[in-house]
Amino acid sequence: MTHTSISNTLIVQAHFPERDINLLIYRPFDADIFLQQLRAVVPATVIDQPLDAVAETIEGVVGWHIPFSILESLVTLRWI
Repeated sequence: MTHTSISNTLIVQAHFPERDINLLIYRPFDADIFLQQLRAVVPATVIDQPLDAVAETIEGVVGWHIPFSILESLVTLRWI
């Protein structure tokens, strides 16, 4: 499994029937576990790029204590 440059954080593309949605999983202790749970519901692919390269495409964040600097960079963010 490939992680982004932020420790224990994943960028994932969830493949819903109508469209794909890019998500940031910001969970310090269980990002991989959450990815497994997500994949039990919907197909998902890990995006192997740094956050700053894909920040403009991320629509959702799963996590807690997400630094404001990260949230601020997610200009298309719709769900937390």
